Amino acid sequence: MRKKCVSLVFAGVIAVLPCHSSADCQIPCCLAEYMPMSVGNYWYFENEFGQTYVQDVFGTKAINGDIAFRFSNWAVGNYLDFVRDGCAIKAVAFNDGELTPPCLFDCGDSFVYGQSRFSFACNPDPVTTPAGTFSDVITLTEEIDDGDGYVRTGVQYFARNIGQIKHVDYYSADGSGSYLSTYLLKAYGEQDSAMCLADLNWDGSVDGLDLAIFADNYGRTDCIPWHCQDDDVDGGIFRICNYWPLEAGNQWLYTTGNYFILNQTGICTSGYSGIRLGTTTYEFEPFIQNKDLGLFFTGCQYDEGVWKYIGFPFSLIPPEMTPGSVHFIDGQDWTFQTTLVGLETVTVPAGTFNDTLKISIAITHKDGSCSYNTTLWLAKGIGPVKILRSDAEPADCLGCIFVCDPNNDLVKLNTPAELISAIVNGNVY
Repeated sequence: MRKKCVSLVFAGVIAVLPCHSSADCQIPCCLAEYMPMSVGNYWYFENEFGQTYVQDVFGTKAINGDIAFRFSNWAVGNYLDFVRDGCAIKAVAFNDGELTPPCLFDCGDSFVYGQSRFSFACNPDPVTTPAGTFSDVITLTEEIDDGDGYVRTGVQYFARNIGQIKHVDYYSADGSGSYLSTYLLKAYGEQDSAMCLADLNWDGSVDGLDLAIFADNYGRTDCIPWHCQDDDVDGGIFRICNYWPLEAGNQWLYTTGNYFILNQTGICTSGYSGIRLGTTTYEFEPFIQNKDLGLFFTGCQYDEGVWKYIGFPFSLIPPEMTPGSVHFIDGQDWTFQTTLVGLETVTVPAGTFNDTLKISIAITHKDGSCSYNTTLWLAKGIGPVKILRSDAEPADCLGCIFVCDPNNDLVKLNTPAELISAIVNGNVY
C-alpha cells in the first residue's frame, strides 16, 4: 500500500482546493495555490537522460459521494483519483482499487504515511526549467524509514498557480539515498493539439507508437500542445519562436517598407497552414508559422496580389540554433543555407537592441543564374529590427524573401530595411 501511494506522489500530486492565500510562501500553506487542477490540464517532463513522461487530468468520477479528479501518470503507467479535503488532497482510488486508508497530503512541517515521511518547505530561490523560471516555489520531500532511519527518496517542486515543475529522484532500496535523475517541466497547459511530445513507450523516440498508446488509453489524440520554450543561454541554444511573434495585429514599419500580421490563415496544397505576413510595399505575402518547425514557409503566398503555390514547404530558420550552426534547404529550384552568425547589438531608428540574433541566409538558384544573401537581425520578443539583401550575382538578380523591390532597383535592393517602429503583442517600440 505504501509503495502505491509513494510511487504516484512523486510523479505529481495535484488538486483544486478553495483555500486561503499563502502569499510569500508561509508554511503551512494551502496546496490549492501550488497544485491547480482542471480537466484537460497536462504537465510534460524530461530528465537529463532524455526520458520523458506526461501527467494529465483526464476526467472526474463520483467516489463515495465526492467528485474525484482522475489524474493520469505516464511515469508509472496508471492513475489515481483525488478528492478535496479542505486544503489537503486525498488519494482515494488507485486504478479503480480502493486505498485503505486514503493517502492524505497536507501542507505543514511534516507528516507520516506508512513508512514514508513527507515534509513541506519554502524554496528561497527561483527555479528554472525549459518551461520557464518560476518563483514562489514550495518543496515536498519524501523520506522512507529503512529500519535504520529515514532515507530521502525524492523532492518535488511546486510553483504557485502552475503545479509541479521539477522533481529529483533518489534510489533508496540499498539505504544509500543515492541520486538518480532530475525531471524538469518542459511544457504545460491545456490539451489542444494533435502533437505527442512524450516518449510514452520509452523506446527512445517520439513517434506514432506513442500516439497510439495515448489514443488507446484515452480515446483521443490531442495529447500535447506545442509551447514556445525560452532560450537555453547557458547551453548556447536560441529558439527562433522567441524572436518573431506572429500574432495577428503585430506590425513593423521599416525605412524601406512595412510588414504586418493579418488575421488570415491559409491552408496550402502542401497541407500545412500558416498565418499571412502582409505588406503594402514588398513583393511577397507568404503564409508562415513560427512554432515547432521553426520559421516555416508553408508553400503558398501572394505574389503581388496573386495567389501562388511555390512548390514546397520549408523551414527557413530551424526551431533551435547555436552560434555558427548551419541549416541547409534543398528546394526544387533554389538552395538556402541559413547560419546563425552570432549575437549583435544593432542601432536603428527605433532604438538600440542588444543581443539580437544575426542570421545570414545564402540563396542560390540551382542553374547558377542567381545568388544573393539576406541577413536578418532579430530582437527577442519583437522580430526583425534590420534586414539586408546583399551580394547579388548578377547585381540585378531578382530574388526576394524579405527585402526586395518589384522593379529590381539596385539601390533599393541593397539598402537595409531598418525598424522605425513596431507594435508587437500590444507593446509599442
